[in-house]
Amino acid sequence: MTEYTTIKVPRKLKRSIDLVRAEIVREGKIDDQIMEYLKMDVCPFCNTKLQDVETVKIKYAKLKECPNCGFTKPVITTETSIKVEDLFVAFGAGLLVGLGIFLIAGLLKRR
Repeated sequence: MTEYTTIKVPRKLKRSIDLVRAEIVREGKIDDQIMEYLKMDVCPFCNTKLQDVETVKIKYAKLKECPNCGFTKPVITTETSIKVEDLFVAFGAGLLVGLGIFLIAGLLKRR
């Protein structure tokens, strides 16, 4: 018996997924050229530069959309901002954990 699943995708990406799926059905696989385009910052179908979409916000990702054909793709971002205060907090927490382990080991050693 075949089992089916559903995949939730943002409505904005549905058309783009359908375009890539149609390419897979037509060719039997994703063409290497399309894979390269998907990694680049241009539309794989009309060679137009993709622009950032401001209407949809996804944590750790942003959407880029083609202004001509509407192709949309998510781009994963790994931008982080580390403040000096965060470093001190992490160092202090590590120091407290280390001291706690040291004290517990000392107590266990005495027994």
